[in-house]
Amino acid sequence: MALEQDATWKAVRRFLFILLIFALICLYALWRVENQRVERFRHALTDEILPTTNLLLKPIKFSYQIRGLQEIYYIFEKAKNNYFLTLFNEHFVPLLFQMLRI
Repeated sequence: MALEQDATWKAVRRFLFILLIFALICLYALWRVENQRVERFRHALTDEILPTTNLLLKPIKFSYQIRGLQEIYYIFEKAKNNYFLTLFNEHFVPLLFQMLRI
């Protein structure tokens, strides 16, 4: 009985493998043919397949958004530090010099 199941699964695997090879050969031939109808079919096929890949790209887009927020925060911190530096240089340094002269 186990030998019969092994033989059956071997036949199924062989059939699926041949079917996969045939599908890949057909796909290659479809992509190599230069014809208006085939061109329209290729465009329709890619339009059907590609929107489903947008779900796979969402984590990548989210990571770009996080990186953008980090850059904005970095620029904000840099601007804040520069503001305090200019405030210090414009207001406190002259007061310090005035105090030292007295």
